[in-house]
Amino acid sequence: METLYSDRGSNFLSDAMMEVYQRLGISKRHTLSFNPQGNGLVKRLNKTLIDTLSHLVSETQEDWCQHLPLALMAFRNAYHRTVEETPAFLLYGRDPVMPYDIIFSDPVRTYSDTPSYAQQLVNRLQSTYTLVKNNLEKPADGIQKHQKPFPKYKQICVGNLVYLHTPKIKLHTSKKLAKQNQGPFRVVKQNSLVSFEIQHINEPSNKQTVHVNSLERQPDEDETSKLYPLILYLIKILEKMYLSPLINKLLRRHLI
Repeated sequence: METLYSDRGSNFLSDAMMEVYQRLGISKRHTLSFNPQGNGLVKRLNKTLIDTLSHLVSETQEDWCQHLPLALMAFRNAYHRTVEETPAFLLYGRDPVMPYDIIFSDPVRTYSDTPSYAQQLVNRLQSTYTLVKNNLEKPADGIQKHQKPFPKYKQICVGNLVYLHTPKIKLHTSKKLAKQNQGPFRVVKQNSLVSFEIQHINEPSNKQTVHVNSLERQPDEDETSKLYPLILYLIKILEKMYLSPLINKLLRRHLI
């Protein structure tokens, strides 16, 4: 079964497209809500293309589509530090022939028959993919070694009650007074270390797949009970600072 990974655009998640995925036997997966890091490669590519086009377009910016092929060619032939190769070589198994290659370099190698070319292409791609795999595993191991454990309020398991952080501000409302956490939700499934499926307690039809950074575990009773003495102490301080002087002032006015 083929898998299609995309963002949460309505053109990918509509009922019509879901029917298409089902009929074609495609497993549909999408990024998590409020987590652009889940689609970081695409986001980074778009930023690079936009930055490149900003230096090529005219003042009216209407000719950006004419410069897009050149920007893509520059990106595909740029050396990638992580894989230690260019995207064009990894895709086609050879370096693209540029205009300056035709003018200043030696003639392009030719092959007498198709099978010999195909075999050499397969050999080059296999050796290249092996090197790329090793290069990708090195930074991944380093990230795992230096990865810090999640704080206690992020240590979430199936069955926990959590609140979902949704930084959407309604029109004509204040951000300072906005309620940015929804819930409570129940964690019903853990897909990975950072991906969870949650279900609203009062609305069972409200199911979402979210990133752990958007969740905050509801404190246990024993954890909240530790805060009671501190809360009472703060209330007493507030009473002495504000309520007592206010009451005395009102009593003086009444007596006078």
